[in-house]
Amino acid sequence: MSTNTEAANLDKEAGGGARELTGIYKTIAGSVAVLFSVFAIYTNGLSNIQEIYRNLIFLGLLLLLTFFFYPSGKKSSNTRFTLLDYVFIALSLAGIGYLLFNYSVIHVDRASQAITIDYVFAGITIIVLLEAARRQSVHSFRFSASSPSYMPCLAPTFRGSSVTQDSRWNAFCTGSI
Repeated sequence: MSTNTEAANLDKEAGGGARELTGIYKTIAGSVAVLFSVFAIYTNGLSNIQEIYRNLIFLGLLLLLTFFFYPSGKKSSNTRFTLLDYVFIALSLAGIGYLLFNYSVIHVDRASQAITIDYVFAGITIIVLLEAARRQSVHSFRFSASSPSYMPCLAPTFRGSSVTQDSRWNAFCTGSI
């Protein structure tokens, strides 16, 4: 088995993206991922950009990557995009773009008084966010449901309490139950 196949299998087992990108889609997704990383490093360490603009760009890039790597359902193709993928990519760009380019108009010129178009784009953005969360949670839940959860075992450590006296708790955390 080749190294790429092994890495892809490990990524799927770990709850990673289910879509196998090739060609121009792989190039675009890689470019967006690199841009996302450079943007995060630059804005958090070197620049003085307003929070709202930084967060909107961050969210926009995150939504793009979500719709690139996570197909809309189990029956969707893992190698090509569906019309629904294109629609959600366009809607995410429209919703984030509207807020990005009209933020000062909404809050300075109109004194935060929303008009109908603001509600329309807010609704579009909420629907896009819910779809992105649904796509990611399907893949993440599959991973978390198939692997043991150790977070309850770490919780007492973070609170500063000691649970070494409780044999049932120790048996649970070590997996012997």
